[in-house]
Amino acid sequence: MRPWRLLLEEWPKEWIGFVSELPGCSVKGRNRDEVLARAPEAIAMHLAWLDAHDLPRPEGGGPEVRVAEEMAATAQGVGPLFHDDRQPMRLEEIEAVHRVGSAAVADLLALWERASEWE
Repeated sequence: MRPWRLLLEEWPKEWIGFVSELPGCSVKGRNRDEVLARAPEAIAMHLAWLDAHDLPRPEGGGPEVRVAEEMAATAQGVGPLFHDDRQPMRLEEIEAVHRVGSAAVADLLALWERASEWE
């Protein structure tokens, strides 16, 4: 199995990692090492979330994580533009991202409805 590709952003007070093959899967930490240490758990949680929503999993990802790119945010506070960000998306990728986003919005709306009952 191939490792998951992690895109790392360095910000002044934190680091953020995005898993290239898993739209919506990200992990934060105070430094690079913390993000790398937390990434496997974030991936496992994201895969479980996909399963719970009957969404397809990308094939081939194993338990390992590999840093594919590492860049710093600009002094103006703009996140980096990774190589993956510059590639045109195929229709299947756009549809997959849309399904993940729709499920996430549905979860947020359900949580908001439950939270309104707590008042």
